[in-house]
Amino acid sequence: MTMLEITFIDLKPWTLLNLTTLRYKSFARLWTKNGAALSAEMPGPLNSLLASCSGVVLDIGPGTGELLSRFDASRITVMYGAEPAAELHEGLARNAQKHGFGDKYRALRCGGEPESLIPALHKSGVLEVSGRAGLASDGVFDEICCLRVLCGVPHVQETINGLYNLLKPGGRMVICEHVVNPWRTEGRLLARFMQVVYTLLGWPFFMGGCELQRHTPEYLRNAGEWDKFDLKYYGPKDAIPFVVGELIKKGGKSYAEVVKED
Repeated sequence: MTMLEITFIDLKPWTLLNLTTLRYKSFARLWTKNGAALSAEMPGPLNSLLASCSGVVLDIGPGTGELLSRFDASRITVMYGAEPAAELHEGLARNAQKHGFGDKYRALRCGGEPESLIPALHKSGVLEVSGRAGLASDGVFDEICCLRVLCGVPHVQETINGLYNLLKPGGRMVICEHVVNPWRTEGRLLARFMQVVYTLLGWPFFMGGCELQRHTPEYLRNAGEWDKFDLKYYGPKDAIPFVVGELIKKGGKSYAEVVKED
């Protein structure tokens, strides 16, 4: 359907030669039609984790904002949503208004990888032109939310390292990601095998670059030092198991602690 739309409605058949654009547009079509249903039930304690988010928040890959209803907008100073698919921004803006964010929600047309995210944050005024702040090495966000997005970012370890740098000391990262099946411990071999089958059938291409076999907990642990690293598997025997939890960056007080002291 996306290919037909590009060829006969947009009248831009040369776009078919750009696989990245084609993947984004195809995934945007799928997510626009099915995102709400896919977000109706989320694993583990995710709802309570999102409801407690506060301060300056970075939301990586929000799609059309189906999960914005899980946040308490009154607790948030400003939220930046890094969404590379331009076709999803209209729905994202609509949901931000619907759930009380008003002008506190700022959508960025970029991905979570540093070469895309850092320039967008600089352009938005979050990061300074140069120096350590420009590299985000001092941290600028109280919270960073990664919700079903790290499966699809390129150069995953580099991307996670960049997000770690963007997080303030004492800041929190909220995680909900599907990962490689832990078949050697609490998972099962058949589910691991099905992940390989789905991948060979083209899952990454048709699902916007999503990888089913990423060792995301290891990448997160390797990103830096954490005062708290609390991730648990949900549905570990399934072909698409999730890890859900929160990570607290070492070296400072959380936003909630600072507000309480004030």
